[in-house]
Amino acid sequence: MCRYRVEVGHDDDVKPGNLVGAIANEAELESCYIGAIDIFDNFSTVDLPAGMPAETFRILKNTRVCGKKINISELKNSESGKTKRKPASKKRTSKSGPSSAGPKRRSSARDTGKQAKRSPAKKSKVLSDKS
Repeated sequence: MCRYRVEVGHDDDVKPGNLVGAIANEAELESCYIGAIDIFDNFSTVDLPAGMPAETFRILKNTRVCGKKINISELKNSESGKTKRKPASKKRTSKSGPSSAGPKRRSSARDTGKQAKRSPAKKSKVLSDKS
């Protein structure tokens, strides 16, 4: 596999499926041959089989994803260190339980925007204080 840089990223609202679909369709490559995809703010990286034919590479250079030309280019080992950044933050949801950040907080009326209901005992106490 060889790592390539494509000039679309989070700023262009690109998703991994957009890249896989475009590359698979244009390069006539089965999606199982498309490796890791990392999406950054202004660009993305994608692993593709080494030794891509020049004609396929030319087609991919002119391919558009989310309305923008991907302008694919091969990343050299020295380049990959320079462009290494953390991907843009994504909201993560855990299906396995509470996060490691601490105990799960219950939502209150304040969080949901609903008014809290007072119990009848509290209402009568408020009324009796006014008398």
